[in-house]
Amino acid sequence: MLFLKRGGKKMVKKFLSMAIIFIIGLSVSLEIDPEIVSAKETYDPIVPSVTVSTSDNFSGQQNMYFVFDAEYYAKTYPEAVAISGTSFEGLFNHYLTYGIKHGYNACRDFNLDAYKEYNPDLVAIFGDDEENESLYFTHYLTTGKYEGLKSTY
Repeated sequence: MLFLKRGGKKMVKKFLSMAIIFIIGLSVSLEIDPEIVSAKETYDPIVPSVTVSTSDNFSGQQNMYFVFDAEYYAKTYPEAVAISGTSFEGLFNHYLTYGIKHGYNACRDFNLDAYKEYNPDLVAIFGDDEENESLYFTHYLTTGKYEGLKSTY
């Protein structure tokens, strides 16, 4: 009624038109993409969220990279920080060149020596050679982690 007294019917029409435009714009901007919803509904948490490859040594190192947790490594092995700094790349390089040979954990949930010890069937398949170490990381990412294979001491 206040609109009718001050601006008349013209003001009410203008106000309602703007309100309708606002509501339509709001409903369009809040619309949910059905493809995103269906992808979330069909997400299988057992499938790794990283691209895992076994095709060459570089890909094997990528799989080691996906397992490695720099924050955990820095807190657990402060000498690595003193030598290599706090960057992910520096700590990862320390792990590859020193830590892995000395039984350091790549992350809270994975130790290469423990994985080999508790899963001797993998050692029979992959061997115990240094150049095959990335195969254990690949196995952990693709299978062991999701099957709950023991991987730390």
